[in-house]
Amino acid sequence: MALLAAPASETVAWARSKTSGPVGSGAGLRTPMSSLPEATERFTVADAIAGLLAGGSIALSFIASGFGLILGVDARPGRVMPVAVIAALVAARMSVRFQRLSFYAVIAAMIGWTLGMTLAVITDNPIL
Repeated sequence: MALLAAPASETVAWARSKTSGPVGSGAGLRTPMSSLPEATERFTVADAIAGLLAGGSIALSFIASGFGLILGVDARPGRVMPVAVIAALVAARMSVRFQRLSFYAVIAAMIGWTLGMTLAVITDNPIL
């Protein structure tokens, strides 16, 4: 029975020897799974609001770009697109965490404005 039970120090040393790192360093038990540093910043309410603003801006851009006609929504790009652009810019300034999403929201607003104005002129729908 004494042969089956190994002391705890030998078990820990064996576990450390099977992972990367020297035996005495203690680094072998918790090796990082990613090469990127761990995010230490907390997720704040401003981050959540900025993400919602950027997502809402992308949704408004799609509605004004012509998808509003498919959905049956009266999409007037002259009224909807300035709101989408301002929401995207406010979201970009509000949070560092969602700056990339806000950038995509501004790009979607530019493309949506171009498509929406073009479709409004071609189909004789009102712009404003």
